[in-house]
Amino acid sequence: MTAGSTGRAGRWGLVAVAAGATTGLLLSPFGAPADRTGPLTALACAALAVLVVVEARHPLLGPGPLAAVAGGLLVLAVAVPPRTSHDLWAYAMYGRIVAVHHADPYRTRPSAFPEDPALRRVDPGWRESRSVYGPAFTGMSAAVARAAGGSALAARVAYQAMAALATGAVLAALARQRRTAAMAAIGLHPLVVVSLVNGGHNDALVGLLLLVAAWAVVRPRPVVAGLAAAAAVMIKVVALLPAIALIAWLLRRHGVRVAASAGGALGGAVALGYAAVGGPAALRPLAAAAGQVSRASAWHPLSLQNHHGLHAMA
Repeated sequence: MTAGSTGRAGRWGLVAVAAGATTGLLLSPFGAPADRTGPLTALACAALAVLVVVEARHPLLGPGPLAAVAGGLLVLAVAVPPRTSHDLWAYAMYGRIVAVHHADPYRTRPSAFPEDPALRRVDPGWRESRSVYGPAFTGMSAAVARAAGGSALAARVAYQAMAALATGAVLAALARQRRTAAMAAIGLHPLVVVSLVNGGHNDALVGLLLLVAAWAVVRPRPVVAGLAAAAAVMIKVVALLPAIALIAWLLRRHGVRVAASAGGALGGAVALGYAAVGGPAALRPLAAAAGQVSRASAWHPLSLQNHHGLHAMA
């Protein structure tokens, strides 16, 4: 299929198919069987694949109407309870450990507070896990816990809204540059809308901060790039991998001094952030949780296959 064979009306038809299938996923019950969600996911991804290819070659869609469709999906994603993951309840519990129980989530497990009503919403697999998130996100979680009080609804919406706003900011940046193919790939994709936003995952914040870092790298504003990347790392340590890639790009394009400025800002901010929450002790839960895979992760089916394979060999 070529760009010329898919006119504006055809492309809006593809938008409607992707948005409709993603809406169907959002309205499916939690833990719906794969024979129900699989076809909807495949339909949305197939429509998006065609749309993104033809729109990248020859843009015809207006960024405003496309943003409106994506925005509607983001609003719906916040309005309904999580469909694929309960990770946000772990976020909420870690925040309550700080704000309500005045304890350290890097040293204290959620199960230490059996009387806390929030504990029963945490997936059993994470009740014995200390926080694996960075100090910036721990501070945000504590702030959410204080603001939400004992309201599960307020806590849920807070995390979903943070993910939606972060995704919306990325879409707004793309809309300003009329990058409609990228807007469709992000704003209509079921993994973004259903897993990331509806699940209230903090990866949306990480993505936004890395986008800011990439913008600063191109300018180049190395200190801004380093600080933005550091903020991403202090939400999830895994963000260190793309952060290092950005610094390597600066080294290649602008030399040692510019790259060192970014690296210094990154390393200094991360070191100060982790020092404030206990230093190496705040990193130990990461090693303890290395073998755990969330059900919402794309790696979960593979981990199940490996698990069954090891039992079969035993």
